[in-house]
Amino acid sequence: MIVIRTQKELAHYLGVVPEYIREIRNEKKRLSKKRQQLLKKFYEMKIKQLQEVIDEIDYNY
Repeated sequence: MIVIRTQKELAHYLGVVPEYIREIRNEKKRLSKKRQQLLKKFYEMKIKQLQEVIDEIDYNY
């Protein structure tokens, strides 16, 4: 099951406040190396979930 995360949920996952995510998007702040790794892990997990859904759809059709 894929869970689409809001900016607030992503901030919680990274251990920052949502405003910090906005500042990163606006290129006013940068993520630390540790949080960069967490973000990478987060997206790798999401890609894996998407692939599982695609595989399931392919299997069922």
